[in-house]
Amino acid sequence: MMANRTRAAAVEDVLDTDLSSGTVTSFIDTANILVTEYLVGEGLSDVLLLEIETYVAAHLVTLRDRRTKAEGADGVRFDYQGEFGMGLDSSQYGQTAQFLDSTGILSGLSDDDRISFIAKAGSEATNVSANVV
Repeated sequence: MMANRTRAAAVEDVLDTDLSSGTVTSFIDTANILVTEYLVGEGLSDVLLLEIETYVAAHLVTLRDRRTKAEGADGVRFDYQGEFGMGLDSSQYGQTAQFLDSTGILSGLSDDDRISFIAKAGSEATNVSANVV
């Protein structure tokens, strides 16, 4: 794995989160893999790759630390931003990463380009008990 381009502090500058820097770094590791695999060698500058990695990491953090869109009071209701299954489109950070990617590669990723795991009903969704699609 290539050394991460971005740091937890940079991600925390664009995204307010209560997650520890160590947890944020684990999402940076994943963002680094995605950026390296799909975008290195596509003509983007190192500075732009760093920014894209920062926003992809922020997007991934929102999968764990979800953003509220609306909050209630009497009925104690919270509506969250984004929808699962929308990929990078599900957060403003993922949308920003796609905007920064002038190659269009991130925007072009479809479900067919990704590995999916479908858990069997009643299982604990481990690799042993999951079907790879």
